[in-house]
Amino acid sequence: MIILLDTNFVVYCAKYNLFFELEDNYAGAKFVILDNVLFELEKIRDKKFKVTKEDIVAANVALEYLEIKKNKGVLEVIKIKDQHDVDLMILALAKELQEKDKNVLVATNDIELSKKLIAKKIKVIKIRQKKYLMEI
Repeated sequence: MIILLDTNFVVYCAKYNLFFELEDNYAGAKFVILDNVLFELEKIRDKKFKVTKEDIVAANVALEYLEIKKNKGVLEVIKIKDQHDVDLMILALAKELQEKDKNVLVATNDIELSKKLIAKKIKVIKIRQKKYLMEI
């Protein structure tokens, strides 16, 4: 199983302490993240977006968590050249990964991206009520 992580999902996991639930529910999964998602998290942390203090703290926690997972070999960071829209990159990568491994999920709370993924028959993990994960 491959789980592709989106920026908003990772921030919400940090805010609502859901990383453990993600690991428990998807034990043994391979986690994948785009380097552009990490860059977005860094921009949030460094206050380059208009965000709340809570988002800044969450981005910092998320970056630390992801760095630990990367060092343990549980998280793969993928670089895609010549793309600027992270949602389009996630959609394209999800389709590519699905061709290799039929069990691909994208972890996102982005409504528009979710609709596009579902239309392509790619499963989505969302955060519901700030306390649990739901797969659609």
